[in-house]
Amino acid sequence: MPARRRARERGSEAFQFAAIATALFTLLIGAFQVALWFIASMQASAAAQAGAQVARTQYGTVGAGVDAAGSSLAAIGVARTPAITGSRTATEASITVTVTAPSLLPRILALPPITATAYGPVERVTTP
Repeated sequence: MPARRRARERGSEAFQFAAIATALFTLLIGAFQVALWFIASMQASAAAQAGAQVARTQYGTVGAGVDAAGSSLAAIGVARTPAITGSRTATEASITVTVTAPSLLPRILALPPITATAYGPVERVTTP
């Protein structure tokens, strides 16, 4: 009887391995994708802060802030398709950075864009 049972179960180990390997591979890809998204999010936030820091100085401009944010993004290089905008009033400067995280499965998994905005008061020099 055991010989007949083994004949019917032939190939079951290969099938089980394929099913488990597929699930583990999917989890591994998902973990890497989450890590890439998180890194791109942190990079966008850091670039927005760097740009706002430059734009909010006493003689800073929006263009200088946008350039500083772009330089910050280029230094690390994880985020894709950056769009950087800024504004400055007499009292506040802001820089907004929008990027996308690289996708490990670009045709299958489309990730939403990541947007980070940093604000800061414009520096003023006053006489005592």
